[in-house]
Amino acid sequence: MGDLLVEEGFVGVISNYILFPFGNFDKMFNDVYKTVEWTYKNIKKYGGDPNRIILSGHSAGAHLVALTTIKSTLRMENLNQNLSPLPRLEKLVLFSGPYDFDNYDNITKLLTNSEEEVDHGFVERLATVLFRSKNIGPTDILKKIGDGQLTDLGFPKVNFYYSKEDNIVPESSANGLMAQFVGYVQPHKLIIFTIKMKELLILHSF
Repeated sequence: MGDLLVEEGFVGVISNYILFPFGNFDKMFNDVYKTVEWTYKNIKKYGGDPNRIILSGHSAGAHLVALTTIKSTLRMENLNQNLSPLPRLEKLVLFSGPYDFDNYDNITKLLTNSEEEVDHGFVERLATVLFRSKNIGPTDILKKIGDGQLTDLGFPKVNFYYSKEDNIVPESSANGLMAQFVGYVQPHKLIIFTIKMKELLILHSF
């Protein structure tokens, strides 16, 4: 990935984060948060522009990227400290992220005998306990924001990549977060195309 970014003219910063069970979501979040701070302070040394940082993640990484930017913008608490907003980013690029654990909750639907959309159901509550973290879903955090409480998320653009044929991360995960982003990022366009594996991939660029 680093070589590809360099070939395309980017200065790539490839980072990792602590994994479960050695760390919970708050510690994972903290690793991503510190990576962005380090990049902003040091990227000039490597020929990069601190005012043009693009933050990207795939799958769980995409979930953490969205969670980190939203929690920091809202100055939420993490590891017993109130967060400061991150430096303004140029955009987010999110690949197939699970942004809402309720998207996986067939158990609650079965127990309630309902096909209605699940909100803070069994799976999400279980994940909160297992990961020992509150506010684990970026979609849920934005749902709680009242009208007029937030006018900016710290980035003007976000690209969502997701597939209708993905058997692990449902399309509804991306659609739910995109619905919450409306009004906070610049509206752009929808592009649909196919990739070599014959899966339908949708790039939704706000």
